[in-house]
Amino acid sequence: MIIKLNGKNQSFNDDISVSELLDDIKLSLSSIAIAINGNIIPKNEYKKTKLKDMDTVEIVRPVGGG
Repeated sequence: MIIKLNGKNQSFNDDISVSELLDDIKLSLSSIAIAINGNIIPKNEYKKTKLKDMDTVEIVRPVGGG
């Protein structure tokens, strides 16, 4: 399965959840937000939200400044 992760095509196993994706790329749940195809996914949905071939996934972290 190919997904576009933060602008780059990457290959993953079929039937991977958002939670499994984060484990696979070794990213912590703290201070991130995830959108799939432009829709924000609540953190309590990460385990049951399955990714599909050609999904666009954006993972962002808040940036402070002023």
